[in-house]
Amino acid sequence: MTSTLYVDNLIEKTSGNGVHIPGHVIQFHQHRYSNEHTCQSSNAYQDVASSSFTFTPKSNNSKLFIESNVSVRINGDAQGCATRIVVDAVPYDTPVQSHEWYFNFSATGTADYYDRLIKSSYVNNTTTSARTIKLQVSNYNGSTDTRLNFAGRFQTVICVWEIAQ
Repeated sequence: MTSTLYVDNLIEKTSGNGVHIPGHVIQFHQHRYSNEHTCQSSNAYQDVASSSFTFTPKSNNSKLFIESNVSVRINGDAQGCATRIVVDAVPYDTPVQSHEWYFNFSATGTADYYDRLIKSSYVNNTTTSARTIKLQVSNYNGSTDTRLNFAGRFQTVICVWEIAQ
């Protein structure tokens, strides 16, 4: 036997609680910035300037799917970097090596390389309090710079989907 439910309008029973359907998006937030960040240290993670923002979950039983899309520029040979997403001072998906993104140019002369680095993480959420989300970056080779959003000409985007459980 199959059932069919027709609805024109779905209204929450208790005002402010929302309607939660497991697996569906409760809310979405996008954080964009174009300030340049230069990473010169080797292997040590550092906060990325302008990446920090707060996100307030609507449910205390949800998952946060967080995706960062970062503009990266390196100048030189054998250069790379790694990023990680940090939520309330807890890092997620930290790579073993600080060169999950790497460029090797073996010709004479100077090389400039631009690319986008995409990273995503799931975070189990058990609170409706504001969460602080930010990016951190680690430079593979301290002799050259890794630059995010070079000269402010590019943007980094961090998206958060809160998913009902």
